[in-house]
Amino acid sequence: MGKTSSIDPYRLIVDNSSSCIFRLATDGTVLYVNPYCYEYFGYTEEEFVGNYITDLIVPEMESTGRNLHELVKMILSEPSKYHIIENENIKKDGTRVWFSWSNKGIFDENGTLTEIVSIGNDITETVNYKREIEENKNFLSSVFDAIQNGIVVLDTNLRVVRVNDVIRDWYGKDIDFIGQKCFECFHMPESDCMSCPSLKAISEKRPFSEVKPLTAPNRKGWMEVFAYPVFNSDGNVTGVVEYMKDSTEEIKTKKQLEQANISLEEKVVERTRELKLANENLRNEIEERKNAEDELRRSNAKFQSLTENMPDVVARFDRKLRHTYVSPVIERYTGKSRNQMLNRTNKELGMPDALVQKWDRFLLDAFQSGEQQTTEFTYYAPSGEVHMQSFAVPEKNDKGVAESVLVVTRDITSLKHSRDMIYQSNRRMLKVLDSLDAIVYVVNLNNDIVVYINKLAREVFGNIISDKINVTYEKMGIDYNSLRIDSKESGTRTELQVGDKWFSFYTREINWYDGKPVSLTIATDVTEKKNLEEELMQMNEALEEKVQKETSLRIHKEQLLIQQSKMAAMGEMIAAIAHQWVQPLNTISLYSQIIKEEFGGEDGDISNYVGIIMNQISYMSQTVDDFRQFFKPSSRLERFSIPPTVSEVYNLLKPQLDKKMITVDTRTDGDNKELMVMGYPNEFKQVMLNLISNAKDSITENDIAPELRVITVEITGDKNILRLIVRDNAGGIDDEVMPNIFEPYFTTKGEKGTGIGLYMSRNIIENRMNGKIYACNHGTGAEFVIELERA
Repeated sequence: MGKTSSIDPYRLIVDNSSSCIFRLATDGTVLYVNPYCYEYFGYTEEEFVGNYITDLIVPEMESTGRNLHELVKMILSEPSKYHIIENENIKKDGTRVWFSWSNKGIFDENGTLTEIVSIGNDITETVNYKREIEENKNFLSSVFDAIQNGIVVLDTNLRVVRVNDVIRDWYGKDIDFIGQKCFECFHMPESDCMSCPSLKAISEKRPFSEVKPLTAPNRKGWMEVFAYPVFNSDGNVTGVVEYMKDSTEEIKTKKQLEQANISLEEKVVERTRELKLANENLRNEIEERKNAEDELRRSNAKFQSLTENMPDVVARFDRKLRHTYVSPVIERYTGKSRNQMLNRTNKELGMPDALVQKWDRFLLDAFQSGEQQTTEFTYYAPSGEVHMQSFAVPEKNDKGVAESVLVVTRDITSLKHSRDMIYQSNRRMLKVLDSLDAIVYVVNLNNDIVVYINKLAREVFGNIISDKINVTYEKMGIDYNSLRIDSKESGTRTELQVGDKWFSFYTREINWYDGKPVSLTIATDVTEKKNLEEELMQMNEALEEKVQKETSLRIHKEQLLIQQSKMAAMGEMIAAIAHQWVQPLNTISLYSQIIKEEFGGEDGDISNYVGIIMNQISYMSQTVDDFRQFFKPSSRLERFSIPPTVSEVYNLLKPQLDKKMITVDTRTDGDNKELMVMGYPNEFKQVMLNLISNAKDSITENDIAPELRVITVEITGDKNILRLIVRDNAGGIDDEVMPNIFEPYFTTKGEKGTGIGLYMSRNIIENRMNGKIYACNHGTGAEFVIELERA
């Protein structure tokens, strides 16, 4: 058998990775760094390991103003919050670079953070590219608003997409132009202008112009309207740009020129004389210029020594836009020598007209503004098509006037190809997403703005959104909280209603093409499934409700039968006890009489004690009879009086009440014959037993002072109804509990209670005796009221 290699394959991968990989202690000390990383930053492994990361590649302040040392502290304490982060770093030689870092905490078996693993990739070129794009975007927007003539951008339906500040100055800053027809905003007819240059530009795909009256509220006169069609990459017209030039002064000038021509001949003679004098001055000026050119050539020699070997093209232009200097590398791109280009303009050198116009504007802007200008262009060199980027720097004299412009041009062909590849890749991806039979959209997690939405989504959400996107969840009618991402790995699944349809939404976090975190949502139509589930749910709910009702009814009946069986069994048991007690009680009574006759006579202590024993025997016999009658079920409806029935219950409970020092205050309105009802006496006794026992328990549990412990039983009524009220002073029943006290198995006594007493009481009074029982709170406690028809 061969030996197993001791080389760790994962260590080999890390050591040979082209990404920067660190292992950091929780205080920022470097525990490990891979070779690519320390070589990239210009250090040795020994310089890294054992030292703080902030002393090596993390500057204290980022060029954006962010405190990176504070950021490192937060990452070291909570790496999960900073799983992906971009920041600026610094090499040993001081070069600033941008990295995208992925951070992950390592924990021991006790869950304690022990170290952090960070993996980083150089994104400097991407960051610089993004900055350039943003600067170019801001520059173009500034140029758009800085142009001193009106500019209106229209779509193919002649609806306004954008206007510049001049248009708002002319027609009013408070007008909402966007989305309106151009003729409604500017010309006020009821339909499209018959001679509209924009319509012609759209239909014939070429520029048109027309002179029209300028009737704006803040500007009157004449304007010349130039309409330029805008094409997409497929050559289709997507819109039109209207350039409105105020020609009022120009037209006035033309009229003045016509009048001036009348006297022009008279001035020719005078002008000829002036020209002779000017020619003399010109000869003197030429002499001075020759001297200046000699000085300029000497300066150019010095300049040439600096630019001769640069890989970029360096050129200097005078105010007539002629080349006064060109570096040798120009031959590679034009096929012309430097000598062929000197003192000649781009037009004279055969540059295409469109490119000449662009370069002339580029150079003139530098001369006129006195500030640096930037442009990009495509050029056909002898080696093929190349993409160039030029920077123009005005060279000013002592008075601050630009006398020449120095231009440095760089070949960015490879960068342009990279941009195009990314663009084409994105277009292919978007076409695939548009072909899906599902809603797809992407939301920026920083501001909850939708940054992409596919064709089906645009159809579902209708006019709420447009191709410009820039719409929020709220406008789309979607509950964003239900789409919050629970797990970055597994995402979130939920079902939401959009309009009259249901969709199954799956949302998870991804990195967008620009590297920023976004949420990707894919939603499929589940309306039919949802409808079926709803129908099934309704059927199940109806069935479950029916089963619950039947089950509850059966349980209640069973509990009543069980309780009745218990009461019957207790009655039989009491009867058996009474039967067994009769003989011993009779024997005790007989022997007591014998003792009295033999030893005590009619007077003396023995006679008194025998009397006490006989009274107790009588009380015990009566108590046994009371219990036997109390638990004997009533089999038939009968007429009985309420007060004596209440007294029987009181006599049964008196020992317990006396022990708890509770007084029962019975009040009646009438005699026993008047307070009669029809019902079942023994069942009624059970109700009274429950009510008085509950009052006793409440007084005891609430620790009412002994001298205040009173249960009031009040029997009153009117002509037809007899009312029995059991009232305590134990503080009353909670409002939240009150609605449920008569429900089966509901109890506030915990394990001591069964929840059957009040439920059976209501069943006896309302179902067996056709009465009513209810509870309420009075000033110091609770009261239960029983209402029965008089008999």
